[in-house]
Amino acid sequence: MTDEHYTVKINRRDGVVEITGSDKDWIAEQLERLAVVYIEEVADADPPMVSEVGAEPVNGDGTAGGDDATGTAPKPATRRKKGGGYRGTRNAALVAELTADVQQKLATYQDARKSHWKDATDQAAIVAKFLKDERQMDGVTPDDLYTVFDVMGWRGPNPKNALQNARYRNRYFTSQDGKYML
Repeated sequence: MTDEHYTVKINRRDGVVEITGSDKDWIAEQLERLAVVYIEEVADADPPMVSEVGAEPVNGDGTAGGDDATGTAPKPATRRKKGGGYRGTRNAALVAELTADVQQKLATYQDARKSHWKDATDQAAIVAKFLKDERQMDGVTPDDLYTVFDVMGWRGPNPKNALQNARYRNRYFTSQDGKYML
């Protein structure tokens, strides 16, 4: 790495990492090191907006970082973790129950309710009703909802938010012990 120019740009809000340079090994090393930025949300500090290898740290406002008196980087401000980042995890038992026959029934059930499929809260209620009728599930969890959307290949809503909004806004569900019952 002689006179080459390398940059690393990080946008944690959007989970974007942009690395430029001509050394592929160095870029791969940086991607691995910064995987935490684009794999999971980190809630403890704002990173520098733009940093260059060998350059002075850059604060979020674009000014040079570091304390003039000591020459050390200032402690980053903390921020609260934002809600709404819940993706869900697959429920292995439910995946096993969603056989090709059950998936076909669900697709038919969903197709018959196409006019109500636009809103995430309605989608959650439709899937919960199907699972209650066909699989005798007394309630659903965000992971159950995520599993159904994932297995069916549907673009799904944030399952936790969809169930909470369906409960509190639309009064479709009651909840107990993490399960939402129609």
